[in-house]
Amino acid sequence: MKNQTKTTRIPKTTRKGSSRTSTTAAGQRSGKKAAVSADTTNARVNKIDAATVSTADLLKGRAEPLDFVLPCFALGTVGQIVAPGGVGKSFFALQNGISIAIGKDVFGFWGDAGEPFKMKRGRVLYLSAEDGQDIVRQRLQDACRGLTRAQRSAVVQNLELVFPTDFNIVKKVNGVLVPSTWVGDLRASLAKRREKPRLIIIDTLNRSLGDANENNASSMGTIQEVLKGVAETFRASVLLLHHTVKGTGDNESGLRQDAARGSGASSANCRWQANMILETSSEPADLLEGPQPDRIGYVISKANYGQKPGKRVLIRMKNGVLIGLAELEARNQVKRTRDHAPADNQNAKPRKRVMPDASGLDADAASLMKPKSKRSR
Repeated sequence: MKNQTKTTRIPKTTRKGSSRTSTTAAGQRSGKKAAVSADTTNARVNKIDAATVSTADLLKGRAEPLDFVLPCFALGTVGQIVAPGGVGKSFFALQNGISIAIGKDVFGFWGDAGEPFKMKRGRVLYLSAEDGQDIVRQRLQDACRGLTRAQRSAVVQNLELVFPTDFNIVKKVNGVLVPSTWVGDLRASLAKRREKPRLIIIDTLNRSLGDANENNASSMGTIQEVLKGVAETFRASVLLLHHTVKGTGDNESGLRQDAARGSGASSANCRWQANMILETSSEPADLLEGPQPDRIGYVISKANYGQKPGKRVLIRMKNGVLIGLAELEARNQVKRTRDHAPADNQNAKPRKRVMPDASGLDADAASLMKPKSKRSR
């Protein structure tokens, strides 16, 4: 009986155990269903698939031509001007900003007299982190001295000058470079504007590094990425002013793409770069009376879009204003033509009033020919 009792109890225990097992299995099955449902709901989108565009769609219609702020400098990209100190890159950048504000290459930097570069009019934001108001005011007044009243009005309307103190692009947070509060304020200011600038000039990179090291590729790459984000978000080109390495200020090596000081990541990551050097050519210029002005050679050393023009020459006037060589020669030709033109009616002496001859006439007729006095009129 004891064995039978044990035998009868075993099935009971087994039934209870099977009941618990079935309950656990059911819970596992329901848990799996819930997990599958959650995976289906929160399934991660494949980034490659999401970024894929149909080739057929790309071939439809006609592609819009690229919008160039300067030759080969596409709107919404980052570029830089590279030159030694004292060559004139700040003047060059400011004068390009003036031309964009007017909508015309008024200084003849780009293109030729027969085929000028068609510069679109737009707003320009110039961040002067190196020079103060007194210096920039003098440069601005000298550059605008020969402009028409309408052109000066366009400059006032479209060119904005900012003089930030301790401006920087990146700062370190927990050892990692992140966009600075200056960049955050810049983005907030741009977001409020109805008309975004076509060009943002930062003068200079050296004064805007913040916690970055210009000799470190990672630091320079981060700066380029931060500025690229600003350019793409607001469809504005960002132009950095940068220095060249020592010893390249007056030789052709200063026109190479790798002439920029510090890490080559700055030149590698930007989409456009122009280099400037002080030329030491011994060619007779005879451009102006008296001592001949400095000649500045410049070239677009890097252009990811469009066909690069060849090397060009700028003439630096006494006040530092730059003029394209072709533009200055054209102005001189107009002056020579005007100076050698025959005298016109404006230069001729005024003709005296010739009175008719009264001889041979009777007394009454002769008296009528004489001019009347003021009292008799």
